[in-house]
Amino acid sequence: MESKKHTIIVEKTNTGLSAHVKEAKGVVTTGKNEQELKSNMLEALDLFYHPNIYSLKLTYIYSN
Repeated sequence: MESKKHTIIVEKTNTGLSAHVKEAKGVVTTGKNEQELKSNMLEALDLFYHPNIYSLKLTYIYSN
């Protein structure tokens, strides 16, 4: 299985959090909290790479 490393840029919003993937243009998501954001991001990446199977290594970077 191929492994891909991704950096997720996370920003606070008025309603929670938003995030995008530095290495995968167009992969974005939101969440009310960190747990929801991470779950939504995994789903977004799964949809982006489907049907390819990858082992993902994610690094979350929080901006002000």
